[in-house]
Amino acid sequence: MQPNETKVDVPKLGRVGPSEMPAMARLHVATHSALFVYGAPGTGKTASVEAAYPMAGVGNVVVRACGLDDRGDISCLDPLSHPDYVLTKVAKWLHEAMHATVPTVYVFDDFGHAAADVQAVLMKPLYERRMHTGQEFPDHVHFALTANDVCHAAGAQPVISAAVSRCTVLEYVPDQDWLIQHGSAN
Repeated sequence: MQPNETKVDVPKLGRVGPSEMPAMARLHVATHSALFVYGAPGTGKTASVEAAYPMAGVGNVVVRACGLDDRGDISCLDPLSHPDYVLTKVAKWLHEAMHATVPTVYVFDDFGHAAADVQAVLMKPLYERRMHTGQEFPDHVHFALTANDVCHAAGAQPVISAAVSRCTVLEYVPDQDWLIQHGSAN
């Protein structure tokens, strides 16, 4: 954990490793619920989710980096200094999902490290499956969130709590053999 993070106590709905992830992806494709996968950093959560959805019939996997990482995505910016850019970027992600024409899963990676504003803007559409305008996401669009040990940036606990109360929450348990075969995306 980073110094400004707090561990969130999450009711575990289950544990999953790479071999069980395709079954979870199939379940979420059938139920249209969001999937929240958390676990230790660098263990292959994102890689496992990316590999599982094509096995569930969703061939298009789009990963959006939400966290403070080295990819230079929006969370590396201070939302207070760049609010228009941040909200425009998130709005574009949601607009893209709304207009997807093929089965697609949008994976919001490192969600727990996203700025509270980014989390708030993303959560309502993800758990209601519709935009603020009331327009519903197509049935062939699915959402998954990944986070490191359900840690969050200071002040974001209410949003993370909302996420875990409205998504299927799974603790990711790494499988070293799978990591060696597929590599880790984290």
